[in-house]
Amino acid sequence: MAGSGARRLPSWLILLSALLVPGSGHVLLGRPNRGLVMLFWMVIFGYVTFRLAPQQAGFIGKISGGAAVWALSVVDVARMLGAKSRPRI
Repeated sequence: MAGSGARRLPSWLILLSALLVPGSGHVLLGRPNRGLVMLFWMVIFGYVTFRLAPQQAGFIGKISGGAAVWALSVVDVARMLGAKSRPRI
């Protein structure tokens, strides 16, 4: 999509997509492999923390590894959006 000459989606829509569906922001920016890698690590770290968390931990505590990677992927999409809007010198 980046080089196809198609109309570019608004930045807020891409960021909202990354917030709602993990990895989709990368796909909309034309980096599907990066989105798939983020999704892979989200599942792996979510599973590991779910299995290693103590019984009394809440659900968010049990999946905190996956949630951390999800938050980093949203920040990565925001960084990529900022880099695309800035002109290169």
